[in-house]
Amino acid sequence: MAASVEDLKMLSPADRAQIENLLRSADEAATRRDDTGYAALFAEDGLMEGSKGNAEGRAAIRAAVGAVWAREPAGSEHLTRDVVIREEAGEVVAHSKLIIVLPGVSAPFAQASVTQTLRRTDEGWRIARRLIAEAPDGRG
Repeated sequence: MAASVEDLKMLSPADRAQIENLLRSADEAATRRDDTGYAALFAEDGLMEGSKGNAEGRAAIRAAVGAVWAREPAGSEHLTRDVVIREEAGEVVAHSKLIIVLPGVSAPFAQASVTQTLRRTDEGWRIARRLIAEAPDGRG
């Protein structure tokens, strides 16, 4: 279940910090190629969608990201930028930019816009849905 509008209005600075840390943790897990850690950031029934494929549930997300990361150059780093957390249609939603960089290369390897719906669970804040919208030219 998504957080209600009342929950959003009651988001404390600590909630907002936890949400932002959650989003950054996902991209840090991608940099480490930690598929188990990445999937654990999702709700049990979490959904990941995007140009590289869709997956629902932690096991499917783990498998999907492993395949995606295997196609990236070694040493790529996933960076989270420009996080905005707000209420949209009664849910807590975060918008951010994902930038993938390579060691020693000044231009980004890829960029995408990421929209995440978040849910407070017994495990803390978790990603209910992560939509990764890569621009056709990869430049976000």
